[in-house]
Amino acid sequence: MKIKRLDYILTGISAIAVIVLILSCLNMLLPEHEYGSKGFDPFREYYTNKGIVWIFIARLIFWLTVCILGIIWIKNKTIRPLCFNFLMLSILIIALLQWFELWYGSTFYYGEVRDKQGLGVPILSIALQIYILLRLVIKKRTLLIGLNALIIIMNYGIYSLVYQNWRLYHDFYFPGTKIPIW
Repeated sequence: MKIKRLDYILTGISAIAVIVLILSCLNMLLPEHEYGSKGFDPFREYYTNKGIVWIFIARLIFWLTVCILGIIWIKNKTIRPLCFNFLMLSILIIALLQWFELWYGSTFYYGEVRDKQGLGVPILSIALQIYILLRLVIKKRTLLIGLNALIIIMNYGIYSLVYQNWRLYHDFYFPGTKIPIW
């Protein structure tokens, strides 16, 4: 399978994700989250939860896999079918891990910042699902557009269904005020 422009973009995103996740994991493992937060982190309880730490480590491993396979793909300009399937599986797992973090992060209480965590619609998960769909060999353009729309609608629909139960709501204020936007 030959490399496309979309694959270059995915490899770049995976490299950025690996760097950010390494820094996040370092921050989680330092006492009092000293890296970048000067000893104060309102989300400390969330990021030190063992489940969240394992989710971040799993996400790092799979993004690292995507990055390495992407670099090999760029270097060789082609990829073996087994490696391509492993790449697609890794991307799908990353997309599902984002939903898993939404669920897991919503099943325990971790302080007064509960509504400020900002766990919104998993847009990256949607983008990765669409990437997988685009890399599948679908000849009919209308079918491809319909499946992309279905992925977006399903993800937003699932998010809407779990919004209240998982307490994903958060407050939005006009900047610098206590006036709620909604």
